[in-house]
Amino acid sequence: MKIMKNVLYCCIPLLFLACEEATDWQLEAGDNGQLVVEATLTNESRVQEIRLSQSYSELNGAALPVTDATVTVVANGQMVAFLPDIQDAGLYRSERSFRVIDDLEYTLLIDWQGREYTARTELAAVAPLPPITFQHYGKADSLAFADFAPIYHPDQQAMYRMQVDWSHLSNRPSDRALLYYYTFSSVDVGGLVRPLRDTVFFPPGSVIVARKFGLNDAYADYLRALVIETEWRGGAFYSAAASLSGNISNGALGFFSACAVDADTLVAE
Repeated sequence: MKIMKNVLYCCIPLLFLACEEATDWQLEAGDNGQLVVEATLTNESRVQEIRLSQSYSELNGAALPVTDATVTVVANGQMVAFLPDIQDAGLYRSERSFRVIDDLEYTLLIDWQGREYTARTELAAVAPLPPITFQHYGKADSLAFADFAPIYHPDQQAMYRMQVDWSHLSNRPSDRALLYYYTFSSVDVGGLVRPLRDTVFFPPGSVIVARKFGLNDAYADYLRALVIETEWRGGAFYSAAASLSGNISNGALGFFSACAVDADTLVAE
């Protein structure tokens, strides 16, 4: 028994030392040129947007936009066409403003290069935005978001999209940040002890546009797999690679969702 304890004590430090080793990633070419769909409709009355691109294998590569597709959303027998944005390649905007409503199924239809891609979704409800809180750093001249968005909540799933703008204070148009936070109703050990993310600092007086999206179970599972593959990898308890199972037919990647949104604008202080 004493020998086994000694072995255990020796192995524990080695486990954590191993987490610091550099890794050379061997990327596989894969089946690239697949259609990638980013489509989140909301219950806000506005021009809705859908973005189409193609998959690629280069680590720092750029997605090739899809500009020649026919995109339509159908609900309750009514059809809304999405037209290519002339100034933003790959972006498709609805021909008129509309909002997603409860108890209707929305169908996405995409015709591209002789193939048809479809997906269906319904509106996911959203809980109210929690109070947005901040932490002070230094001599109170720098702020960062506090832990206002729990990673786990048994009764709700949500994505927070936080736009921070302090360009009006610095006269530098680039002084902006876009941050995402997630709340899931289920997590694994890789998520509970995920590595610390980089902290974004901003000055008091910054304008915050906070938007909280409600997630249905399927979209939450997709986003959870995505963050496990990106933000949550590399911790002491490494999580197995997750499969990004989208809901688009015919082998396309990505997800089609409809989310209720609660939004607010505030000044950081």
